[in-house]
Amino acid sequence: MNEQELVEAFGKRIGLPGLTLGEEQCCAVTFDQDEVIIDHENNHLFLFSELGSATGHENLYTTMLEANHLGQSSGFGSIGLDPERGSFTLTRVLVGPYDLKLFTEQVSLFVKNVRYWKRYLTEN
Repeated sequence: MNEQELVEAFGKRIGLPGLTLGEEQCCAVTFDQDEVIIDHENNHLFLFSELGSATGHENLYTTMLEANHLGQSSGFGSIGLDPERGSFTLTRVLVGPYDLKLFTEQVSLFVKNVRYWKRYLTEN
């Protein structure tokens, strides 16, 4: 299953039968209030989400970097800092071959991690 077929099948599974990678090879899906961008680039799929403003959270940089160590607290993703937007981000790179069941599980784990870090930023 290629990336386009995977995204289309995923869309059908979650009740969005029109989900597809657009001309720019990306799409966005919102789970409750959590937007996840699915981007296809260089034969990889990227899951990306903005976590919240980094402004006023400079004291959390060490915590965020520690979470990246071996992917232990980032769901095998990486927490980053978008310098243009001044926000923390979470990104996960997926490498094929692609399977709908595994992809669905990976998106679910990703969304759980997005929610965890958003809550963490709000509380700290």
